[in-house]
Amino acid sequence: MSNTMRWRYGDTNPVVVTPVKKQPIEIGDLVCLVTSERICVLRSRNLASRFLGVAMQESKFGEDDPIRVATTGVFEFDAIGRFTLGDSVAFCQPQSVHHCGFSAPVGVCVKQAAKRIGMALVEIRSRIMPRGVVGNCLGQVEV
Repeated sequence: MSNTMRWRYGDTNPVVVTPVKKQPIEIGDLVCLVTSERICVLRSRNLASRFLGVAMQESKFGEDDPIRVATTGVFEFDAIGRFTLGDSVAFCQPQSVHHCGFSAPVGVCVKQAAKRIGMALVEIRSRIMPRGVVGNCLGQVEV
């Protein structure tokens, strides 16, 4: 999937973290914290409890320069199925979501996207840093 800026509105409360070198991260990817200092693309439901946020910058394979990650805000994602207001959503692929009931949610649907079916506006809810780091938009986050 190509880099896609998915942010639509709301405060992003960003943190700046270092990605793992072995995996590229694209703008719009849902990411998780895998160690106290490294992030990777969210690809496993087992990692949903470590959900950090949405990548706002790209990191190519082999790079480990810190990138900005939004921990809050409303984002437009590809959606599997139709969502209604208040539905809990989980990740399906790095840039898409599906219904999850209450197990491992990464956010809540705030509006079915008007553009087309298959899109949903989701208010993300970081499991690690739900409000970002107060006074810190630059520098490395410590958990």
